[in-house]
Amino acid sequence: MERVSKRDFRESTDFMLEKAREATQRASDAISTTESLHWKYDNLDQIYCSKDQIDKVNERLATMERHMEELQRNQEEYGYEDDEDSQDAQSIENVEILDDQDEKKSRNSMTKHVTSKSQ
Repeated sequence: MERVSKRDFRESTDFMLEKAREATQRASDAISTTESLHWKYDNLDQIYCSKDQIDKVNERLATMERHMEELQRNQEEYGYEDDEDSQDAQSIENVEILDDQDEKKSRNSMTKHVTSKSQ
């Protein structure tokens, strides 16, 4: 039997321990990956959509695109804007016009009242 120095023995055992730790880590990583793959496989129905669901979404998107194209054509043809800002601005203008009309009516009635009292 061959004699090995304590130093050589320690170096070789340290080397083997390090390799064992690396192998253990790789095995642990492999187990984690396998568990993750099992979970994904078990939950595929929750992760991925069926072809029917995808077809329905694509159909809705196509319908929305057609509506958007139609709105754009109408806007270009009739020259109006169909956004909320322009509608809000129009509503504000209408309210201001009504306020002005109410104010004029109020002044007229006050003028009539004052005129009738003075006579």
